[in-house]
Amino acid sequence: MTQKISPEEIIQKFSLEKLLPEGGYFRQSYKSPQKIKSYGSESERSLATCIYYLLTEKNQFHTVKSDEIFHFYNGAPAELFLIDEQGNCSIQILSNQHLEGHLPQVLVPKNTYQAMRLLSSDPEAYAFMGTTVFPGFEYEDFKVYSTDELLKKFPHLSKQLANF
Repeated sequence: MTQKISPEEIIQKFSLEKLLPEGGYFRQSYKSPQKIKSYGSESERSLATCIYYLLTEKNQFHTVKSDEIFHFYNGAPAELFLIDEQGNCSIQILSNQHLEGHLPQVLVPKNTYQAMRLLSSDPEAYAFMGTTVFPGFEYEDFKVYSTDELLKKFPHLSKQLANF
């Protein structure tokens, strides 16, 4: 029998912290000591980083200058809204409900606008996931966007963004 675990228990068990300004909770679980040059410049990044991530509400649209893979562990299905640099959008659903077409892993290519929300109205709902970022995540490679900023850049997505 599966025991219901609360978001607070996951936060405590994995020593998660609030992830500002994006939303949710996280803790870095790995940072490669190996360094690589990145982004066509002399800047160096860790080869890869990993975090635990707990989504408890909708997070903010943002981009990361590295590829990012989400790994779903447990909880409610989470809808991942993606917009590529050309303004094409797609939606992926992360969960362990594979027979419904949900995915346990999703790749978010570098510089993709992304936001996520739970597909549950239960106030205790959460999605517990991990992400692997390569080259490794650094805060200066991360940018948050408002819906208004995205509407100015991608006016053809007004209906999709209004629904998110």
